[in-house]
Amino acid sequence: MIRRDKNRKPMKRRAYITAMMSALCCMAFLSACGSKEEEIPMGRYADREVKLPPGTFDYMHPCTDGSYYLYGLDTNLTYVDAQGVSKETDRGWENNANVNKKYYVGVADNGASVFAYTPKFWNDEELEDLWLKGDTRYLYYYVDEAGQKNALTPYGEGYQKATNLNMFAFLPDGELYAASENQVYRMDVETGEVRGLFATLGQTKSIVFADDVMLAADTEKAYLYHMTEGRLLEDNSVLSDFVASHSIGGLVMAVSDKDNNMEVVEGEDENTPILYMACRTGVYRYIWGGSVVEQIAEGQMTALGDTQRNPLALQVLDNGEFRILFSGNYMVEMYYDETLPARPSKELTVYSLEENGWIRYAGQLFQKEHPDVLVRYETGMDGDHAVSKEDALKNLNTRLLAGDVPDVIVLDNMDIEQYADKGVLKELDSVLQPYLDDGILYRNIVEGMRMTDKNKIYSVPMMVYLPLWLGEEMYLEGEDSLEDIIAGMDRGRWQAGCGEADGILSGGSTNVGNRQCRIRRRGA
Repeated sequence: MIRRDKNRKPMKRRAYITAMMSALCCMAFLSACGSKEEEIPMGRYADREVKLPPGTFDYMHPCTDGSYYLYGLDTNLTYVDAQGVSKETDRGWENNANVNKKYYVGVADNGASVFAYTPKFWNDEELEDLWLKGDTRYLYYYVDEAGQKNALTPYGEGYQKATNLNMFAFLPDGELYAASENQVYRMDVETGEVRGLFATLGQTKSIVFADDVMLAADTEKAYLYHMTEGRLLEDNSVLSDFVASHSIGGLVMAVSDKDNNMEVVEGEDENTPILYMACRTGVYRYIWGGSVVEQIAEGQMTALGDTQRNPLALQVLDNGEFRILFSGNYMVEMYYDETLPARPSKELTVYSLEENGWIRYAGQLFQKEHPDVLVRYETGMDGDHAVSKEDALKNLNTRLLAGDVPDVIVLDNMDIEQYADKGVLKELDSVLQPYLDDGILYRNIVEGMRMTDKNKIYSVPMMVYLPLWLGEEMYLEGEDSLEDIIAGMDRGRWQAGCGEADGILSGGSTNVGNRQCRIRRRGA
């Protein structure tokens, strides 16, 4: 199946971040990379933040008309129409329904919902003990579109008693499907009766529907189940390979029966379902029954590349845009911007020995503020340390000798002064001065980085740890040294009436009289 693409899209806390971003900004202007000689095609996806209604949401159910439902484990079900107007559902009955904590939810197009929970008669200590024993049992409520609740007790063919259901998905007609750690079921919302459909290799992360077929995916494989015929279809290696290689950080899916950005070739069925998948590396589309998964948006140039947030849900809009809910109570709409170059005209290369999420995050923030710059983050050692530190440094030195120089080098566990002596590092005095004058960087820390016989600054710290001692004022007053802190700990221990001479106030707990003391003994 071949389609032509109308837009010709390519196939394809604070002090710490401020310091890091300052360093990246400084080096960006000094980068040797420049505009490419060839003409760069225009058009790529960008994103804009969506203001969420009050509350904390970790679940979104997209509706076909552009509206959606939001749900939070501590926030009521909220409906948001296609114009962005929100309305919170009155679920006051939950306060008197013996619900201690909600864990997993599912919502239907009409607003009906189901959730797994633990009851109030399990206090926190009992619940923690059950978790440690691996013996926690969820209870379930189904709530119809009118808000009437119905307690569900799962039972039936292929279901083992006390199996926890932790994934729910509704068909448009309200039929409910659920998944446990290694099984997918059909579930009756009135009786709780379940029927095992097929086994999975791991916990199901996504369930979507295309005509009569359900697509379920764990982190290793995609499963196609024909709901009318009641059987698993032949393995789809294209989708399974994609799922297995793109599940880190979260993979979300959505199905649409049209794509306004694609032109249907004569003779093709314009209603062929299209599967969209979003993860940290970008947005992808798969034409149902095809043999290729096509990348349509680059994750590194959108919010998807933010390693501090994971995608939780994906919605396809009629205008060719996408709506994505992320962890951290954050949502964006991705739109195609024909005024942006398909790829940035400049590149900024950042190198570190080991992967560092904060460095990657800072690069993404910088790139978002400078869409004409592609921040390319490279590491010398992979996560499994298959490359040793010594080999990684040799490889880096070979690159430096060959003139293949990263624009920014993170010098953790590296000899900074040695690189400065060799003339590899640029003097930063004049570059950093405006940031020092404006108070963005800490002068005493930056000045402490002067080195070599030139007494120049060649690097700045990207992270500064500040010690914090928290306690009552009577124990902290007048403390100016570590010795004072130790003396304060002794006063606190003895005045609380607990502990012995070899104890320190940290971790653990015990009750003495009407006062609680937190104690950990040496060697404990």
